[in-house]
Amino acid sequence: MLFINGLKQIIMEMTELREIPSEFIEPYIVDYISKSLKALAEGRDFDDVDDFKSKMQGMHRFIQHTCGIHARLASDNMIFGKLINGDNDEILSAAKDAYLK
Repeated sequence: MLFINGLKQIIMEMTELREIPSEFIEPYIVDYISKSLKALAEGRDFDDVDDFKSKMQGMHRFIQHTCGIHARLASDNMIFGKLINGDNDEILSAAKDAYLK
């Protein structure tokens, strides 16, 4: 009986937090994106803009599967809308304008 109660407690704790709260994760997402854009502008950490886009696609997938609704909506608008589907030259020039002035 003790084993079953312990197992029940573990299952309850595992299902209690189904997603990372948006207010917790959003500052880290913004920090990651800004540091990635700076690295892209400086020509480090990424082979090219397509490599940067693939990393942003991975970040977008992570957010969609693990984070709260507000982070998912912001990800759809910012990451998916502008950084994944944007033109390579526009992304690179925007990053350079923002970080190399």
